[in-house]
Amino acid sequence: DGWPADRLTAFTFSDPKLGCNVDNAATIKGKVADILAKTGATRIDLVAHSMGSMSSRHYMKNLGGAAVVKTYATLGGMHHGLFSPCLSPKGMQCTWDELCGTRDFLTQLNQPPVTPGPAVWVSIFGTADKDVPNSSSQLDGAENIPIEGVEHDGANGLQEVEAVYLEVRRVLQY
Repeated sequence: DGWPADRLTAFTFSDPKLGCNVDNAATIKGKVADILAKTGATRIDLVAHSMGSMSSRHYMKNLGGAAVVKTYATLGGMHHGLFSPCLSPKGMQCTWDELCGTRDFLTQLNQPPVTPGPAVWVSIFGTADKDVPNSSSQLDGAENIPIEGVEHDGANGLQEVEAVYLEVRRVLQY
């Protein structure tokens, strides 16, 4: 869609399901700094899926990301947490603590300003997502975009459905 290949970067964390979001946010900060240095750009666009939304939100709000990210889009982000991680004893594992909406990590992320500027914030979620409730994906101050009938993962998931791709492409043109 017109973006040169040398301007696109993708990466997966070494342990995307169990890595601590605070640590992953530091990794994001380093990757973004490398991209800015390599390209000479002053701002980037950032798209994150699922757990990557929590790490990147921490980067955006607490590590200066909102100042260098032009458009930030999440796909199936659990911005208000999930219920099952709250059943785990506090301190047992960082990921479970960070995904429980009543514990420190998400409580802090959801304190004003929830979506600090100047970045544009977008949350895209599938109405058929059985992993992340739509209410958890909606983010105050963001453009919230439900995609009818789309699931979290798989062939009908957020990373595979053309309607999601078209929305991501649209918001990255802001």
